[in-house]
Amino acid sequence: MEKSGGVPPAGAGGEAVPGGVEGSLASGQETRGILTRVQFEQSLRSAFPALSDAQITLLIQLGAHELQLTEQDNLVEYRTLFMEDEEGKTGPFLEAVLEYLKKRRMDHVERVVKALLYPGYTLCIMHVVAF
Repeated sequence: MEKSGGVPPAGAGGEAVPGGVEGSLASGQETRGILTRVQFEQSLRSAFPALSDAQITLLIQLGAHELQLTEQDNLVEYRTLFMEDEEGKTGPFLEAVLEYLKKRRMDHVERVVKALLYPGYTLCIMHVVAF
């Protein structure tokens, strides 16, 4: 499945990734859109603080499967996980992320409706992660 969507491939632009990933790559190879597995996990935990360890692990597994990573692969070309193919289809990683965000929005709408319908209901605004 070839990815498209106007996003340049990883490595376009040549920005260095914090944490020394550029030292892990062959000389001259660019690192835009690439994280180590540890950085990828930390990024997911930061972006989705409400997810459990099991849910984060599932996202990592979906991403690794989609990218066909082996246990020995330490680098994650995460940008490709957020792309669509020519038909507008996404992979399982992005489907799971979008489903999570949809559920968060629906939960928020439900809380707002309850606050409007039931005067004693306390509305607690939660931080919603947006891309």
